[in-house]
Amino acid sequence: VAAKSVILDVLAGYNSTILCYGQCGAGKTTTMFGEETSDADQTHSLGLLPRCAAYCIHCIKDSVAVVEASITISCVEIYEEQLKDLIAPSMSSKLHIKMSPNGETYVENLTQQ
Repeated sequence: VAAKSVILDVLAGYNSTILCYGQCGAGKTTTMFGEETSDADQTHSLGLLPRCAAYCIHCIKDSVAVVEASITISCVEIYEEQLKDLIAPSMSSKLHIKMSPNGETYVENLTQQ
């Protein structure tokens, strides 16, 4: 997994971010989510996020120390200074970048699933 160190941090209890940056048409969405395919074995066309989720689940299942686990994910696209909730696009108009009193930056109203 390309982001193995990020997943290991997540498993240690840290919040983490995977960011893809580049010009229009450079392949950011394909890198993150993968390619659509009708192939029965889609593992070769999976993007970074599905691979990371699968690796995280694999590590949790293989751990004898984990009694209970919960995984949540949020996906946001920033394009021309506009935020788009990729899990619930209808919520996109309600998204705002905020800073908590302790200095943590977050996106208000971003769907977590």
